[in-house]
Amino acid sequence: IINLETKMKNAKNILKQQLSDAEKTRKSILAKIKNNKAEYDEKKNNFNKLELEIKDLTNQMQDQENQLKVLDTQKKKFESELTTLMLTLNEATIIFNEVFKIYESQKEKALKTSDEIKLCINKKKELSTELKNCKITILEMDMKLSKDKKMVNELEQIFIELGNKLSDDQKHIAEKMDFSHFNSDECKQVLDGLQARYDQISKVVDPSKLNNFQKHILEYKRLEKKLVAIEKDKNKIIEILEELEVQKRKHLQNASDNVNLEFGKIFSSVLPGAEACLKQVNKDDITAGLEIRVAFNGLWKESLDELSGGQRSLVALSLVLAMLLFNPVPLYILDEVDAALDLSHTQNIGKMLKKHFKQSQFIIVSLKDGMFSNANVLFRTKFVDGSSAVTRTTCNQS
Repeated sequence: IINLETKMKNAKNILKQQLSDAEKTRKSILAKIKNNKAEYDEKKNNFNKLELEIKDLTNQMQDQENQLKVLDTQKKKFESELTTLMLTLNEATIIFNEVFKIYESQKEKALKTSDEIKLCINKKKELSTELKNCKITILEMDMKLSKDKKMVNELEQIFIELGNKLSDDQKHIAEKMDFSHFNSDECKQVLDGLQARYDQISKVVDPSKLNNFQKHILEYKRLEKKLVAIEKDKNKIIEILEELEVQKRKHLQNASDNVNLEFGKIFSSVLPGAEACLKQVNKDDITAGLEIRVAFNGLWKESLDELSGGQRSLVALSLVLAMLLFNPVPLYILDEVDAALDLSHTQNIGKMLKKHFKQSQFIIVSLKDGMFSNANVLFRTKFVDGSSAVTRTTCNQS
């Protein structure tokens, strides 16, 4: 029995020890389970977060793909618009080159005409100088010829007298061959008289130059013919210059009338209630110049100094456009002509261009909405990611 109790006691102690170890093991396992659960929950939370991030990234990727498709579509659209724009630009370049060629041709013609006028004027001056010299030479020749004629007349008279005297002497010689009655003193007196007459004439006439008299006559006739030819050339040049002057004044008057008409219309369009005109400084001479007159509500201003800066800008722009209308071209380029104007004036400029320049195209650089509202096609520039981008918008304008 004692052994049995001892064994039971030992077994009981062993069981207690085993229970104690089992309890420790249970607590250890529970602690591990608790720790593992916390780690599991943390990892589960991390997993859920990652799942959400993956979902967000997937959505972002989808959005990026959609944006990429949109950008690709816009790229194709821009490429198409760029192609159209390049074609338009090429057409505009061709038109510009043609207009520039016409301008250069007209400029060359104008320069050529100007050179011809200068040549005519210089020729006129040369001919006038030559004519003056010829007149002086002819006057001198007339004086010399008059003297020579006088001398010739005197010589002819002397020759006649000598001829008559010789004839009388021959008659006397023929009638009287008898020299017994010949008086040497009388002959000597006659000879002395002739010698005195010869000496008197020699003081006036150079005998050595009598042979050149015929040459002077021929030279005089040649100069007379040359003078007639010069007078004809002079008259012809004067006629040409007068015709050019008439044509110049005619074209100036025509240009002034047309520009004045359009100037008034354009200025009234951009500034309602106002009037403008070009007035000749001298009503009888268009070349004396033109002055600009401006009126508001029927009251004419004395000077442009009375206008504001914006009003003067409108006057200048209206005058330039009026001159362009007189000799229009297919394409114009204007760079911020509305910079000094307010919105209402800018809108009026856009309307005026559409009204008065129906046969022309305008490329206008502007920063104001008033001009945009009258455009047929609008190109906007902006910065995108540090680069300049251009967008094209077709406006619903008639």
